[in-house]
Amino acid sequence: MLCVASLKVTGAEATAMLTCLTYPHRLAGCVCYSGILLGADRLESLATPAAKGLPIFWGHGGSDNVLEPSLQQLGVSALKGAGFRVTAKTYEGVPHSSSRQEMKDASEFVNGLLSGGSS
Repeated sequence: MLCVASLKVTGAEATAMLTCLTYPHRLAGCVCYSGILLGADRLESLATPAAKGLPIFWGHGGSDNVLEPSLQQLGVSALKGAGFRVTAKTYEGVPHSSSRQEMKDASEFVNGLLSGGSS
């Protein structure tokens, strides 16, 4: 099972990402679009054993004025520090929305997971 962690609805990103990290069963991976990580300071206790090492794709608009790009940097740093495998991409000039390149990159990430790769 794969968890897509953002629907571009303010607040949904954070809830979906947290769901991926606390889900009791192993997921194939997590995809986050312009999200935010809640509980970064408690990842070791929040993340379930099944979530440890989860591959995560996090795409974020470089011109996002809703969730500043620095929030992605902080979240990615916390996730990597807790042992998650994070692929982070920032899309210059993209606001709190998506781009074709982001969708292409996310698709390649998912395809890699589903074909048995570790993305």
